[in-house]
Amino acid sequence: MWYTEAVETNSVPQERSASCLIIMMITRFNAERKERPEGKGKFTAKERLGIGAASAIGIPYGIAEEEFDISRTYYYDLGRKADCALESLTALEETTERVIVVNKAFRERFVLALTCYGNTSVSNIIAIYRQVFQAPLSKGTVYNIVQDGNRKAEEAERSVTLENIKDIATDEVFQNGEPVLTGVDLGSGYAFLAESAPDRSAETWDAALKKKEAQGLKPKLNVSDGGSGLVKGFRQAFPEAETQLDIFHALRDLGREVLSVERAEARRLKKLQKLKNRVETAKTYLPTRQEYDSLRKTTGSRLVKSESLRILFDWLREYTAFSGYGYAQSLDLCQWILDEMSKLYPLRDNLQTQIQRFRKRLPDLLSFLPRLQRDMCSMAAAFRAPDFAFPLLYRQRAWNCYSEEYRFMEKKLYHIFGQRLPEARSALEDLIAATYRASSPDENLNGRLRVFMNSRRGIPESQFPLYRLFLNTAKPERSRRPERIGTSALERLTGRKQPEFLDALLGPPRYFLSDR
Repeated sequence: MWYTEAVETNSVPQERSASCLIIMMITRFNAERKERPEGKGKFTAKERLGIGAASAIGIPYGIAEEEFDISRTYYYDLGRKADCALESLTALEETTERVIVVNKAFRERFVLALTCYGNTSVSNIIAIYRQVFQAPLSKGTVYNIVQDGNRKAEEAERSVTLENIKDIATDEVFQNGEPVLTGVDLGSGYAFLAESAPDRSAETWDAALKKKEAQGLKPKLNVSDGGSGLVKGFRQAFPEAETQLDIFHALRDLGREVLSVERAEARRLKKLQKLKNRVETAKTYLPTRQEYDSLRKTTGSRLVKSESLRILFDWLREYTAFSGYGYAQSLDLCQWILDEMSKLYPLRDNLQTQIQRFRKRLPDLLSFLPRLQRDMCSMAAAFRAPDFAFPLLYRQRAWNCYSEEYRFMEKKLYHIFGQRLPEARSALEDLIAATYRASSPDENLNGRLRVFMNSRRGIPESQFPLYRLFLNTAKPERSRRPERIGTSALERLTGRKQPEFLDALLGPPRYFLSDR
């Protein structure tokens, strides 16, 4: 790849003969300068190129002084720069490779690409630029390019309407001890919120969401981890919307305590095995034998309790998912499971705390089931089936396919849907997939933001618009949802083809001399 350090211009230099350059200088450039309000001494990029070309081909300084009133030093300095540009044009005639000009447009694209795609620090951007192009680049230039990119990113964001967003997930992530409020559209994955805040109180969340409401945001559902300030602030901003607590965080916190119990019993079993080896293979003291006998008597029952706790927890995970049971049945089953878990280890305070916390949040954790019931009734109308048809199809999931109950339901469903039963079953699965009970997309956003935060010691407050646009225009090459491969979140939200990140900010490249 050929490159050249060119004059600051957005237009592509063209080859001109010496006579053309002189005529252009004396007639057009000089006439235009006199008409400009800033007067003499202010040269445009094209004028600097023309004067430098005249100097490079040997036009005496006296003529330039008469016509343009410039110093000798500046005249010959422009000549050296123009000579580099003319040499690159000569090289262009001898090569078939694409040639770029290292101009302002190229520097902007280069700096923003390293900032976002490369996640590179300012000092490393300067070092890379100096080593690759053998030219200086100041911190001020990098800062100005990034700030200009932030301004353009904000303008691009304001042009996107959020009216199509119906289901959202919100959360908080921390950098340097300060919260960053995040929000994602569950349908498209579009990050409509990612900004630093002084705290995570209800008032702060209310103000942040009200800003997005002015952009058209009116969600029907919010899935969150249940933070008190977050939930209260969302309900203040959107009192008519539903709140769904995230099942992932609840199961994760309780699961950690279950795992802690299992590890404690595993350590106890390991200790028993060591004592057994000592008792059977070597002469041991009486206290060692007594400790071994005491441990052996209780280990079996403790292992049974530990396994029972794990089984109950697995049941809890099943009944808080799309198990086929309705809201009331699922609530009763989960309450019974929590009661049994509590009885197994009444003296483990941390486990009891998490069980009580889960019990308190259980109605909100299962709030997706009434919503699913309403949607199934609406779907029944589309299939011209009775209201109980899709709830019956859903309840069938609770039974084994070889059971009498399952076969009885299958006959009844076939009587209702006839040949459309496979279509109805597929429609139900699609509905279940679109019924959200976790804030996984927002956790994904937090994870991608942490990459920038950790490597750069935090994202400056003014740069969040730039990173939001970068994440929203990224097109993944792999995904667990095949329909998302090769499409950006912005495209999925708007339903239209959108430019890549740098093209959205800067437009198409303007630094190629030739595409040969």
